[in-house]
Amino acid sequence: MFAQIRAVRLAFIITLGATSALLALAATTVLLALGATTALLALGATTAMAAGLNQESPDPLAPLYEASRAGVEISGALRRPTQGLSDAQNGYGWTGSTTSGANPPRFGGSISARASAFDNADCMVLAHQPYGRWERRDTGWAAANDFAESRLETIGGDAACSWSFALGETTGLRVIGGVRAGVLEIYHQLGLPAHLVFHMNSDEIAFGWRAGLAYDDEATGLRISALYTAPMRFSLDGDHYVNGTRQTGSLTGDVTMPRSVALRAERDLAPGWRGAIDAEWAEWGAFDAMRVRGDALQGQGGAASFATGFKDTLSFGASVEHDLSPAWQVGVSARWDQGAGGAITDLVTLRAMVARRIGAQSLIELSSSIGWQLPGETSGIDAVTSRSWSYRSQSGPTYGAGARLVLGF
Repeated sequence: MFAQIRAVRLAFIITLGATSALLALAATTVLLALGATTALLALGATTAMAAGLNQESPDPLAPLYEASRAGVEISGALRRPTQGLSDAQNGYGWTGSTTSGANPPRFGGSISARASAFDNADCMVLAHQPYGRWERRDTGWAAANDFAESRLETIGGDAACSWSFALGETTGLRVIGGVRAGVLEIYHQLGLPAHLVFHMNSDEIAFGWRAGLAYDDEATGLRISALYTAPMRFSLDGDHYVNGTRQTGSLTGDVTMPRSVALRAERDLAPGWRGAIDAEWAEWGAFDAMRVRGDALQGQGGAASFATGFKDTLSFGASVEHDLSPAWQVGVSARWDQGAGGAITDLVTLRAMVARRIGAQSLIELSSSIGWQLPGETSGIDAVTSRSWSYRSQSGPTYGAGARLVLGF
């Protein structure tokens, strides 16, 4: 199972990465030819990665609203944080550097396909990486014996449909429902070099669901939507290594990704102008720790718990898009994502995008933004070592780049 999950994830990331690179190259060539690259010189991210471990877009089921009878959408974004850590402290007396550099860059992407099933029904499927996080400390980090590296990766598949009902001549109501499925992998390392490693994967596919409503007014372009995402519980098993040696007996555990509620409103502001606002609440406080059990942990009483320090989060965003011509569109947005806790602190992001329409129902888009990660402080007691620890998260900018291709039929 471990090898299969890693192979599928690698193929998924390579496909998205190659597609996004080709999109970026093609779009940049067109933009350079027209002298329109100025807005793209800053790098930015298109996926939300501050509120907990969420990597989804603010409107993951947006393809359901497309006007074409069928369509395919491919998107990818690369995010490069620069925020480091400082002031590592421990009552037992750490030795080494009290600072550590930024986490590695992250790539997130998605592929979706949509079709109109009937005159009043639209359905879509989505393959993506809904949750993820990679934290890695520098060699010499004083707190390495309590935490050196942690990775959480997911592969998800969603299916959703919307059913439209007329309320008036130009108004209507959509009822949205969908199911989710996914697998998860966790790697947690103590020590540099590693002296204690936990490596766990899903032992079965986890399932969840979504439900929502949307009100549309074609006369004004108004759409108001609400979407509830149910929690997903991942059942895990894996191995425990001490100084590179696999310990006898397997580990089991579970991790639950939180429920959330997202609200969004958008409408036409003037001819060629459209604006949107959105807000989301996520119950990240329910993911307070990763708990593992098994014979390999007899020295720790058969169980261990790694606290996350997470809390519930809020996110708010606003955007404006403008049609420069029938072929070209530009847009800007601002977003604040509340940090869930730990090293995940508040993030403020400004984003710019430019899109080139291909016919009446397709487009290619490049986006760019710069974010600012706010400072924070984390402390706790490690359940395995029984030692207290603390460190500060420094403030700093976050960069990235994104591309999106929409094909309508």
